[in-house]
Amino acid sequence: PFTRARGGAVLDDAVVAELAAAGLVGLEADHPDHDEATRRHTRELAAQLGLVTTGSSDFHGRGKTSRLGDNLTAPGVLEQIEGRATGTRVLRP
Repeated sequence: PFTRARGGAVLDDAVVAELAAAGLVGLEADHPDHDEATRRHTRELAAQLGLVTTGSSDFHGRGKTSRLGDNLTAPGVLEQIEGRATGTRVLRP
């Protein structure tokens, strides 16, 4: 939610809190566009709201500065996400 778009944050904390109240499970904290202050803020907000934090390489092919697999989501967080899933079963390769 805190990736910069045209110079300003995409979402603010109040909107994230509303989304959490509506059932949001997690926030992407570890992202190539996030500096340490943004990552710290995202983790603190997630903790306050009872959300998990995830990572993302944001890798969609050529021309990216990040590598596939950068900023991974911790295995324990994946287990938490799976534990909160409803309406389907987790499929593994």
